[in-house]
Order: sequence, then C-alpha cells, then structure tokens
Amino acid sequence: MIIKVRLFGYLAKHCGKDPFNEFEISLPGDSKPEDLLKLLGIPEKEILLVVNPGGREKVLTVSDVHDKQDKIELKTNDTIWIYPFLDGG
Repeated sequence: MIIKVRLFGYLAKHCGKDPFNEFEISLPGDSKPEDLLKLLGIPEKEILLVVNPGGREKVLTVSDVHDKQDKIELKTNDTIWIYPFLDGG
C-alpha cells in the first residue's frame, strides 16, 4: 500500500526529507504506525503522530503511542504527519 508522510522539525532533516512537503512510501498491507517508524528509523519515544490530519484524524502522543498504535492499521492513501515531541517554536 502507498501512504503519504510528512516529517516535521529535525525528523525531516534526519531522514533527508523536505519538511514542507509530503512524500509517498510503500508499506505492506497490514502495517501499523510502529512499522512506518521502524522503516524511517525514527524512535517511537521521540514522536507525536497525526493520522489523517483534518479528516478522520487520530493523534498519538509519546505517552499513548504504545497503547493505541496496536489498534490502528494504516490504509492506502492515509496521510501521516510525524512531529518530534519537542519541536521548539
């Protein structure tokens, strides 16, 4: 399946991506948020994840990512925004 991902703050630089643009990534059909993070090399403890921002939005924070992500399966055409837990500003 293909999903869209946007990385913010130092996570974009860490992965060599533009923080102002989404990019597409291919994952197996039964993937969960943790599979995406592993593929990108992003430690789970450092993120805030927003699944489908503005639509069927689900927000996973550092404290609940382990509890909720097992219940969330990513789907084709999902959009995932990944923020560092502390981004400054």
